[in-house]
Amino acid sequence: MDISNKTLGLLLVAAIVVSVGGTFFSLDKLDGFSTTGYATDGTGAVNLSINTSVSIKMNDSVIDFGTCTIPSGGATFSSNNTAASANNTYCNGTFPDLMTVENDGNTNADVVVSVDGTPSGIYANAATASMDFKTESVGSGCATPHDWTTFVSAGTDYSACGNLTTPTDSDQFNFYVRLTLPDTATNNGDTSMGITFTASAS
Repeated sequence: MDISNKTLGLLLVAAIVVSVGGTFFSLDKLDGFSTTGYATDGTGAVNLSINTSVSIKMNDSVIDFGTCTIPSGGATFSSNNTAASANNTYCNGTFPDLMTVENDGNTNADVVVSVDGTPSGIYANAATASMDFKTESVGSGCATPHDWTTFVSAGTDYSACGNLTTPTDSDQFNFYVRLTLPDTATNNGDTSMGITFTASAS
């Protein structure tokens, strides 16, 4: 049978009324509007990694005894003695004289030191010559400074400072040398020795 347009219109209106009524009935049962799929609590994270930088620098890189006259019987010259000390009066350098090593990286560092020669090899007629070094913490910067230690051979690493702190007011250590020369020693060309400091993360 044919359905008139009027009948179709009434059926459409009835369907809309039923749909809207069902919606309000459902909302009443749910006690108002609600949303699903939403987390009421949430946590997040921000990640940032910083590269470790091991770095040291020299604030003073030269110890200069000047020209020395070795007295009879030989002498020991120490860069951390004052000019008034007996042996250093034979030299025209300014004392005390020292090198300062500073940690300018961002992690604590162990520092070793080596020399490229020894007095017995640099000076002629100086088989008994020797050179020692001493380190001294500036404040609490160096956890393990070292008292007088002899450079036995060139190219060998010796511990200079253990656990040198990162940049603060106390991130440095002082380095002194002591030379012992017999009175037979003479110049043999180059009279300087190269000193190398190497750092690694503590």
